Amino acid sequence: MKKTFKYILIFFCAMFYITFISCMIYQNFVREHFIPKSKMERKDS
Repeated sequence: MKKTFKYILIFFCAMFYITFISCMIYQNFVREHFIPKSKMERKDS
């Protein structure tokens, strides 16, 4: 019982870690490629 719980916990941690990293990469990609520079400048000012 404890062994299966441990594996489930590891699996959930791995899933969370992967989704977090992929979200970070996706946000950076979208920011660099799909948002025009003029919009970025307006947000900053």
